[in-house]
Order: sequence, then structure tokens, then C-alpha cells
Amino acid sequence: MKALVLAAGYGKRLRPYTLHTPKPLFPIAGRPLLEHILMRLEEAGCDGALVNTHHLPHRITDFLAHRSFRMPVSSIHEPEILGTAGAIRNAASFLDDRPFLVVNADIFTDLDLRSVYEAHRTSGSPATMVLVDWPEVNTVWVDDKGWVCGFDRARNHAKPWEGPKRTFSGIQVLDPKVLAWIPPGYQESVSLYQRMIEMGEPPRAFFLPKTNIWWDIGSVDRYRQVAREQIACEAFRRLGSADPASSLVWHTLQGDGSDRSWYRLQSGGRNLILVDHGIAEPGPRCSEAESWIHIAEHLMQYGVPVPQPIAADAFSGVIVMKDLGDRHFQEAIQNAGTASQRRNWYERLMEPLAQMGLLAVEGFDPDWCWQTPRYDVRLILEKECGYFRSAFLEGWLGMKGLADSLEREWISLATRTMEHAVPGLVHRDMQSRNVMVDGEDLRFIDFQGARIGPVQYDLASLAVDPYVPLTPAERDGLPTLYLKAAEHRSTIDRDRFEKGFRMCCITRNLQILGAFAFLSQIKGKRHFEAFIPDAVTTLERNLHRYVAHDFPILKQVVASAREAVAKRRRRTEK
Repeated sequence: MKALVLAAGYGKRLRPYTLHTPKPLFPIAGRPLLEHILMRLEEAGCDGALVNTHHLPHRITDFLAHRSFRMPVSSIHEPEILGTAGAIRNAASFLDDRPFLVVNADIFTDLDLRSVYEAHRTSGSPATMVLVDWPEVNTVWVDDKGWVCGFDRARNHAKPWEGPKRTFSGIQVLDPKVLAWIPPGYQESVSLYQRMIEMGEPPRAFFLPKTNIWWDIGSVDRYRQVAREQIACEAFRRLGSADPASSLVWHTLQGDGSDRSWYRLQSGGRNLILVDHGIAEPGPRCSEAESWIHIAEHLMQYGVPVPQPIAADAFSGVIVMKDLGDRHFQEAIQNAGTASQRRNWYERLMEPLAQMGLLAVEGFDPDWCWQTPRYDVRLILEKECGYFRSAFLEGWLGMKGLADSLEREWISLATRTMEHAVPGLVHRDMQSRNVMVDGEDLRFIDFQGARIGPVQYDLASLAVDPYVPLTPAERDGLPTLYLKAAEHRSTIDRDRFEKGFRMCCITRNLQILGAFAFLSQIKGKRHFEAFIPDAVTTLERNLHRYVAHDFPILKQVVASAREAVAKRRRRTEK
């Protein structure tokens, strides 16, 4: 038998993603939909397939040129789109005198297509339609003998139909004589089927067995759901599970500041973590998920402890990784009863931190970065100082008109920070909730924002971390612990390192307050507001300790902000 795969459509409900990737090439569990379909056709015994194209045809023909199938696969281009029935008529020269399969390229199913073909051969009809039960969109009527008798949109109300109503799955088997019943030009299959019913040659219904899966990948939500479910199953299969779908259990996890969706997966006595970043937006830089994939591979090569990825797909934004449990470094520090115990934890943390910052910088490709490739003066001005001003001062506190008065001090702060930078690879969000305690090991998570920059920044992030109860002396002691871990990896000038560390403590603190204000006010994550008072206090203290004779306007603004935060807190508590 031969098969026609309909891949010409625009995928309008999946825009903007289909503006650069045709829907048949959307990946499911690491393979494009079109590849899944062609492999199903091979398994069914198909001896040739034709793929029609119209929207972004070069993407589909390039895909076919770089894939090898056991059966011959070719393509036919439609300069003007012909509709589902028009495409079938247009493929007449490819077909022979045998019944042929027609499959839409925007569905995902595990249906045995050979069983459909064999059922058609004994059906007594020139057409067999595979139907699924999708109650919210069911439009195809079937009589009590299994013949398709009508369609909602072509219904004759004078003659009501009886029997079950189903949805066309996008899978059909047709006899060659059907081609003569399709007029030239644009034609849809419903018109063809309606004509066949009127001729007394109705299609035969083939109901999808309940044991089979079928999905129409026609909308963003449905694609993301299928992508999540199938890559989850694929991850467990890679770990040796024979039938993960039958026992797969999903538990939604609470995320922190990001918009990603997190799940704990359970199947066959194993646990995994799935994170969904969303479909990759078109653009010149890596997506967030793609950055995670590249950077994870790079860090593992340098022995930096990160979660082991089991299955990942950059386009759909779904990554499945080893489950590290629920214990953060934050909890370890909160439960440490003495300063000595807390110091021991941070000493353990400094080893992998220095490994990442000083060694993994080698071979790091800035093109892997989904945000900016470097932490530099421009980033400090935009993402630290600017964020603090717009989200915290102006947005959260309503303190307007400060941009001009602070501009000169912002430039000085950013310049001095980079003058004392020890270059390396920066995690960018190194705080106690982004380090997991995995048995005896510490592992970094949320490293997809990594970039080239001052290694002091990650240490400063730990030093101003609002989530842990460290004393000022303990925070000030972190540079000594880092330099001890770094001494056998790199030669670092201590004076330069500590000066850069102090500047990074200030810039990081500005970023924290901007983030807490944005997350609480714009994203509605109000629990972050509880950390703002201590973060303001830390910033004010460090400004007076680290730059005692500099940045007078910033100090005045921060003092006013502290008073405004206290007033706001008192109003809230009343």
C-alpha cells in the first residue's frame, strides 16, 4: 500500500511558532510529528509515502532529505493550497490501483495503521474514516450499522440522525475510484464524504480503540500537553520502564520566581523531575531550555554538580532530569545549630562554586546564553540598577523622578564593579534555594542564566542571600572560604577579589530588590514581599561599610526607601 501525508497547512492556531517551524516538524519526545507518522506507516507495511507541502515547504523537504526511511518518501508542492480532498486528487499520479492511506501530519497516535487498512479491505465501502470520541468537538454522525451518515455542518434538519457522534481523526483509507469524485481545485474532505453519502456510497466508521492514544496537535495548549506527556514516558523508557504511560503519576510542584511549570513524575518505583519552560520563541538567541541543555552538558564535562538530564527537547521547552529531592541548601543552613556547622556547609559549597567559576569558563560558548552573553557594565546599568529603580523604587514604593539624580552614581558603581572583576563563569542566581542537598552531594540548579563575568558575583549572591540567617561576620567571611577553595585552581589577587566582591554585593542587592518587587507586584507572588525589609537593611549596611565615602545620593535614596518600606509594613500589619 501507499500513503499520502497531509503536511501543507499553515497551523494558524499555533502562531507565532508556526511562522518559522511548520506544524508537522513540531517535535514530540525528540522526534518531529512527521517522523512519528512516517515510522507508523513503515510499521504498517507501507511501501511508499508522499508528503504534500505548501507552508514553509523548504523546511519539510530539508527534513526529508536528511532522514532515512526503509520505504521511499517523496514530496509534492502545492503552489496554492488545495485542501484535504484537493491534495488527495493532486496525488493521483503517485497512487496505484490499491487502497491507500491518508494521514494528517498534525496528529500523534500509536494506532496500528495496518489494522485500519485491513478493516477497510473488508468494509464494503470505498472509504474508511478513523473516528475518535472527543465530546466537545464531535461532529461526525454514525448510524447503528457503522456507516457515516452525516456531519453537523452539513446537517439536514428535516431528517434527524440517530446514533453515536464522533470526531474525524485525520486518518482515512480510500479506494482509487474516489479520486474521480473530487472536482479540481480547492476541496475539503467533508464535501467529498457528503457527496459519497448522497451517492449511496457512505464511508465506513473505524472507532479508535480505547487502548490507543490519539492527539490533535492543533493548539499551543494541546501541543504542550502532548510534548510533556510523551517526553516523560520517553525518559522512563530510557531508564528501563516497559510501559511508563500506564503507571505514570504527576505531582505539580510549587516553583519560586520563574514562570516555568514543575512536576514530580512517578512510575515503576522511580521518581523524576520535569520542568516545562514553554515553547521556544523565535529569535536569534538560544531559548531558556536550550541554554539549560547546552550549559548542563558543559558543566558536567568539568565535574560541576548539576542534575542529570534524562530527556530534553529545546523546541517544546521540556526537560526531564534526575529527582534531587526537596532539600535545599537553605534548609541545611536554617537547621544548622552553630556557626561552625554553617561554616562547614559553606566550605563544602565553595569547592564546586570555584570549579564552575574558574575552570568551567574554559570552552564556554557565549552563544549558549539565552539572555546576555556577559555580565558587564551595560548589564549592571540595565538589569541591576535599572531594575532596582523601575521595579522597586518607582513601581513598588512609588518613588518617582530619581533616574537623573542617580545616573552618575550608577555609572560609577558599574564601572568600579568591572574594574575589579576576576573573570570566570557566573551562575547568575547563586543563592541557597538554587543549591540542592542530594544525599552527601550539593548540586546546582537554575544555571541556565550562566554567562561570562566576575566570579565574585556568585559569592556576593550568597553573601546577601535573604533566605538564610547568617550574621554579618559570617557573610564577610565567605571570600576567605572561596579563596581557599580556589588556590589550587587559579592565582587570584586577594585585594582585587575583595574589592570586586564588595561592589558585587551592592549590585546583586539592587537586583534582588528589583526582583522581589516585580514578582510580588506584577506576578502576584506576594510571599516575596516578606524578604524586602531585610534586603533593604542589608543594602544600606553594605553601602556604609563598603563605600563609606561614595554614592551619597544612592545612600540617601536607600535610607528613604527603608523608611517607606517600614511605613508600608506598618500599614499592612494594621
